[in-house]
Amino acid sequence: MTKLLQDPIEQARLKRLNLSVGGMFLAVPLVAGLIGGLDWGKAALVGCLVVGINLLISQRLAAKLIFDQAGKALALMVYLFKLGLSVLILYLAVVRFHLNLWGVMLGLSSVILAILISSLGLNPKQDQPNDNQHHV
Repeated sequence: MTKLLQDPIEQARLKRLNLSVGGMFLAVPLVAGLIGGLDWGKAALVGCLVVGINLLISQRLAAKLIFDQAGKALALMVYLFKLGLSVLILYLAVVRFHLNLWGVMLGLSSVILAILISSLGLNPKQDQPNDNQHHV
């Protein structure tokens, strides 16, 4: 998808977000495992995987719709299929495999934490003050 983005600043933002999500794959299950044991860690990992894969697929679908502006009906069907598959996986994880619900919810919330962490980085243009701007 970074090939579709021509702006290097947007490429850096997307890369920072995806690295943050990847970091959450490691950190959230580890912390959940330390807090609640192996059951929480496994459940948090499932939540992280579901939300991480959803984010990556959503990025690709959004890029396809924005840059290609073709296949809107197919993208909508893929998006709905992705949503239904996520619900099915979460249902099976909690009801069938009896994963800890709190751990799953902690894993699902990892994307929010990843977004917050990735937004802390400044844009390259914002790092250098602009000579044309007057600070009051």
